[in-house]
Amino acid sequence: MAFAFNVGIIWEELLKAFSARNNCTYFLDNLTGELFAVPSNLDDRDFWRQMEIHGERFLRIPGYNYSVERQILKDFIAVVEDEELKRLLSEAENSAKPFGNLDEILSFFPEEEFKFGKMREEFFAKQVKQWLKVNNLSSIDEISLNLLDI
Repeated sequence: MAFAFNVGIIWEELLKAFSARNNCTYFLDNLTGELFAVPSNLDDRDFWRQMEIHGERFLRIPGYNYSVERQILKDFIAVVEDEELKRLLSEAENSAKPFGNLDEILSFFPEEEFKFGKMREEFFAKQVKQWLKVNNLSSIDEISLNLLDI
């Protein structure tokens, strides 16, 4: 039996779940529109079995992907005009832990930090919209924007 998904999903919460860099698995409850996080290393077989059984109700939100973050950083470096910042970011990208000091580097370049944040947010917004469409869902903010077009 398929669910008819007609619940309010808060866009900001969904965006945070998609871009969260933590050790949690996020789920969306289709009946309530609520998002909840579960520690990825939760060792409760009954819980995970219930999540599988009720898979149509509880949709797993795709996990954070560090290779995606690397691609966003590469795309950002390509448009940075400040040569010193470009060099610093390239070195950070090529180091073993590129994201440990990325925020620190960008903190010295507030305008570029803002641009990177926007680029990152736009990327994840596209991912969220695609995921919503694939799962026949929409967020409250999307519905509001569509109503403005009428």
